[in-house]
Amino acid sequence: MLRIEGLSKTFHSTTEHAAVDNLSLEIPEKSFFTLLGPSGCGKTTTLRCIAGLEQPDAGEIFIDGMLVFSSRKRVSVPPHRRRIGMVFQSYAIWPHMTVAQNVAYPLKNLKKRQDEIEEAVRWALQLVSLGHMADRPAPLLSGGEQQRVALARALVESPTVLLLDEPLSNLDAKLREQMRVEIRDLQQKLGLTTIYVTHDQTEAFALSDAVAVMHSGRLVELGCPEDIYEAPKTAFGAEFLGAGAMLSGHIVGVESSGRVSVRTPIGDLWSRCGSAVAEGSAVQVYIRPEDLAVVTSSTPAEGRILDGHVRRLSFLGGILEWWVEINGVQLRGRSLTHSPESCLIRERVGQPIRFCIRMSRCVVASADASVESG
Repeated sequence: MLRIEGLSKTFHSTTEHAAVDNLSLEIPEKSFFTLLGPSGCGKTTTLRCIAGLEQPDAGEIFIDGMLVFSSRKRVSVPPHRRRIGMVFQSYAIWPHMTVAQNVAYPLKNLKKRQDEIEEAVRWALQLVSLGHMADRPAPLLSGGEQQRVALARALVESPTVLLLDEPLSNLDAKLREQMRVEIRDLQQKLGLTTIYVTHDQTEAFALSDAVAVMHSGRLVELGCPEDIYEAPKTAFGAEFLGAGAMLSGHIVGVESSGRVSVRTPIGDLWSRCGSAVAEGSAVQVYIRPEDLAVVTSSTPAEGRILDGHVRRLSFLGGILEWWVEINGVQLRGRSLTHSPESCLIRERVGQPIRFCIRMSRCVVASADASVESG
């Protein structure tokens, strides 16, 4: 449905570094595809280039087989002819219009007949459960309702591709979760190819069929959410996709199975590595909170057993986070608040505790892999 080849864009007025650096992607029809990364990584610039709101310096963009941009062929199809719908982070709702007038605005610019406009507006508002608010003035809408109006306006032209630029970032946590479900359900109902931009990994994982992680304008990870979380190929991807401890070390052994042994400040650890490494290579080991467990008499240890001291706790509702220190390094773990493990940890604050690291689930990545192309 959408193909990008060698896309590049630099904003010379602010920096000479490319906002998008030789990016190539293929996005299948009817898929929900997310561009994920920190602020300034190039994800919104990529989306705006697809929409025709930014002029790339190089590359080609195809939408549904149609060439909409090519620097080499000097092709640049204007936004209104690309058959895309777009929802901006700010929603861009016209305050002097009603809900129906906001949704109808794109169709009036296309010189549609009044009866066609009214039918399309009714259809779009029903999709987002706002049919009863058609005549409501825009200033009287809540944040969630404004978001739905912006979504209806993007869908009213029956676009080929829907582009969403951090549409939930202005909502509170509960409403954000609700709208996340509604957007995914709507995308599946319509079978609409959707490209979503966010810096929130939870949002990306919950919504997406595939995720592309961007860093400094380049693609560093690409795959389904589970694959890139479980086996990231780059140090940046491993660090960005999961909160946890990062240990610097070097390879002291490589097995034919791909398992490697790493010497770290807390001892020798072994795990898989997402890229080829040689003995002696500098690497980073990422240990996520869910891969630590307290060793008790009733819980058999799985992985490397270590002794440390519990330094602090953090209550997060159904989850208890805890920090254990070993050789000056602090590792973070997570347990269910009312589990026997949590009860033991609460009793051991400031005292020694035995814990284990599930080594098979740790991630090893080359120390310089954060800028490698995915």
